[in-house]
Amino acid sequence: MATIGAANPFFHRTPVRDPDYFFGRQYELQNLCAVVRNGQSVAVIGPRRIGKSSLLWQIVHTLMTDIAPTLPYCAVYISGEAWQTQTSNALYAGLWQALLMTMRAYALAANLPPGDSETDELDFSTFMRNLRLVTSTGIQVVFLLDEFDALSRNRHLNEFFFSALRSLVAPLGIVYVTASTRPLLELTYAQQSALSSPFFNIFLPHHLELLSEQEAVGLLHGIAALGKLEMNAPQQQLLLDLAGPHPCFLQIAGYHYWEALQAGMAYSLEQLQTAIYTEAAPLWAYQWRHLTSDEQRALMLLATDTPLSPARLARLRLACLVQMAQGRAVPLSPLLASFVRQQAVYQILHVGPILIDQATERAWLQGDALSLTPQDYRLLLGLASTAGYPLSPAELATHLWPEDAASPNQDRLKTAVNSLRNKLGPAHRDLIQYYNGGYRLAQTHQ
Repeated sequence: MATIGAANPFFHRTPVRDPDYFFGRQYELQNLCAVVRNGQSVAVIGPRRIGKSSLLWQIVHTLMTDIAPTLPYCAVYISGEAWQTQTSNALYAGLWQALLMTMRAYALAANLPPGDSETDELDFSTFMRNLRLVTSTGIQVVFLLDEFDALSRNRHLNEFFFSALRSLVAPLGIVYVTASTRPLLELTYAQQSALSSPFFNIFLPHHLELLSEQEAVGLLHGIAALGKLEMNAPQQQLLLDLAGPHPCFLQIAGYHYWEALQAGMAYSLEQLQTAIYTEAAPLWAYQWRHLTSDEQRALMLLATDTPLSPARLARLRLACLVQMAQGRAVPLSPLLASFVRQQAVYQILHVGPILIDQATERAWLQGDALSLTPQDYRLLLGLASTAGYPLSPAELATHLWPEDAASPNQDRLKTAVNSLRNKLGPAHRDLIQYYNGGYRLAQTHQ
């Protein structure tokens, strides 16, 4: 039970800077730090809110605290969000000032070059000369460039700027760690010439994916313990089932679960689902808009037996929208599956438990393929196209027998309707309802 009045420990909606609150990705953290120590630049890639910024901050902490006593590192974190309009000289000055601030914060001021200055602009030669004075004292400089997507949109930055950054690697041992939502060469650059720079050839890509189940449970247990809450296995599994092994959504689920306990309420599963969905839906909407039509279609058909190509599966996994369960791809969570069902996808109709793919003329009921005749399929498609509203016998006949639409045979129509009802089975035959002299497909919520 949580201590009444205790602060909610699941408060992170921004990057996790405190290492006490950073759970999971320990192997990745150790591996990336080892790579950086070897002088290798790294490009961290992952969708929004998967924990890229948090990981960069933990790299800073690890290099500056665990390693600094024997190998003096100066790991400098910079967010590209504030750099979308700066000139190249302003950016050199920004990098230099961030380096000075970090050195002072970690008591490395003794290694500052004499007469160091802080200015709004620096030309590259001065920037390089200053860096050389720092590295000559034995300090290894690592620049961690977060939100690189924003930096790429700066119209002032061309191949010469990025090549200048690249030129610092060999003589001064500068290492870069970037974080972006897509691989560096796939970002949209305001100056397309930037892509010709050798800067982009020095990076080892590292994709951030979902947490393992063990990491996800460890996150819930660890953060809850910081708030003096002993979260048992069923509670952990409940939140994991709702959020999926996604660090941000686990934080959201944990936050609302904690708040319910603090209020002294037996949590309502429906209220918990609503609270998580409300926070997660805007992020899913952003991701949905950035999927290709084929990826949207694949995500919509995930619950069916439609084959998923390895390339498309890889893309959806890297987007952290699917996870693997018993050897097959499934949505990240039931809440994401609910979100997807509400989206519009060309040639796909989703009505209650029924899904229709007009491109292949196939239909499924709760994920199970329906064995339909061509007539069954045409009738189901007609009813689904106007779900909730009745179609008259003449309108139905237009879908089934266009040549007889003017004078539909009622007995023939009843036989067709009964055939489709039988295909839906006893539990769902009543989805097709007789109403006001016609037939309609009932709209039910999943």
